[in-house]
Amino acid sequence: MEDPRVISMLKSLIKDGTKLRNDLMEAPLSTWTPVIEHNREYHQIAEKWRISCMNILELRFRKSFFFKEFREAIDTRYSTGSRYCKNNVGRALGILEAVLEALESGMTEDLFYKREVILFGDLLDQANEFLKKGFDLAAAIYGRIILETVVKEFAGKNDIQENSFDETIVALKKASVISQPLEHSLRANYAIGTTATHNYEDFKKISKQDIKNFLDFIRDKVLTL
Repeated sequence: MEDPRVISMLKSLIKDGTKLRNDLMEAPLSTWTPVIEHNREYHQIAEKWRISCMNILELRFRKSFFFKEFREAIDTRYSTGSRYCKNNVGRALGILEAVLEALESGMTEDLFYKREVILFGDLLDQANEFLKKGFDLAAAIYGRIILETVVKEFAGKNDIQENSFDETIVALKKASVISQPLEHSLRANYAIGTTATHNYEDFKKISKQDIKNFLDFIRDKVLTL
């Protein structure tokens, strides 16, 4: 799900959560103090809010600190065992506000992956320099290294860990992370790099323009994943 849509949904949930928190009672100091179970309407509203929040956080932040903290906050039960009160809803609301702030400031991206992409962008520049100077084999080998490594790093971001490149792109397609046309293009371009890496006789049949197209594919379709 794209971040602008996530941000919009978070703002709506924060607005609803603020109203809910203001309407609820404080956590009771004794087991004799009534709380939300005595108002079914509030309980239904709170339950709907919790499920909506958990859904958006699981979609975008499933393995993050945010998701863990929100779940712990909203599921905290106080002395009566009641599920919702001002205290746990307020704490969960604060976490949602932190998530929104992090998203709007761009602090939720995988910075390691971004650094990797920048690094391989530099290697791609080097591959193009090799091609210009007539080192076609070196250019294609560089391309293959970049293609395989970036795709596997991208798969890891999506909780996909496979041994081979082919298994990786099949898993990405199965998970609907990439389209079928992109899967086919990745496989075809990887074949060019593999031919170069193993110095097959078939590499002699690959033209300079083929290698240029290969490197452009990496630039336009792989480094933008």
